Amino acid sequence: MFPRDHPSTREILLLYRRVRSQHRRALPWDVRQLGDEYVAAEFRRLRDYAAHEKDHAQYQSAAQEFMGRWREYLQHMAQGAAPGRDLDERERALLSTEQQEQLERLRHSVHSRDMDQPR
Repeated sequence: MFPRDHPSTREILLLYRRVRSQHRRALPWDVRQLGDEYVAAEFRRLRDYAAHEKDHAQYQSAAQEFMGRWREYLQHMAQGAAPGRDLDERERALLSTEQQEQLERLRHSVHSRDMDQPR
């Protein structure tokens, strides 16, 4: 769980629920399943970061960036757009090695599912 004394814990959990709810409304089952797994892993990663980060200001900054990106995602989904887009150079440069690896696994998973779908 996120640290209870952190003022944005409730806000983070509400955002997580909103993303999952939007997935239920907007995504087909197989894509939703993949998206929900990804969302859960990302929010879990933030929780783990919160538990280990000693610098409160550093965590606050990371949490605000994280939440801003997920809010953008929700707006994108609310407009009826398909989830996903290419990252620009600045965004790619900000990814950790672990995030880059996860992105590659996600890309591979999506392409594998596309290949399995009958045409």
